[in-house]
Amino acid sequence: MKIIILFFALFLLKCASVKTEKEAPFIVESTTYYKGEVKEESSIHIRFTPLEEIKFDSLYLRNKKAKIKIKRKGGLEYIFAEFDKKPIKQDLVLDVNPKKELKNKIPKSQNILFKLKENEAVISYFINEEIAYFKIKEINIYQD
Repeated sequence: MKIIILFFALFLLKCASVKTEKEAPFIVESTTYYKGEVKEESSIHIRFTPLEEIKFDSLYLRNKKAKIKIKRKGGLEYIFAEFDKKPIKQDLVLDVNPKKELKNKIPKSQNILFKLKENEAVISYFINEEIAYFKIKEINIYQD
């Protein structure tokens, strides 16, 4: 019982320790989320201007996490991330004998650190070798 309480306390402490920065070392110029219904994938494009040297890591959006890619087009810089909506198909062993079902792998879940509204995202980045988080509000949403 003590182990469960300790685990729960550590979990709450970890969640409480993730804070977003009020100001980022970059300026967000525009944000566009392309919500794909037909292709079953979506992406986000964030045009930004860096104010200092940054290494972008991940983007959190709608209970999903994706690695950030930086793209340059026409002298402008964009944060780009893709999210796949297709479920991962796994072969499952279903048998009358439960021991045979033990071979099934436990599905992986992403550890999402933030509770976000539908039009919010969080960018994780490294600055001076320390991780930081910045919340973006009011993302423009386009649906195909």
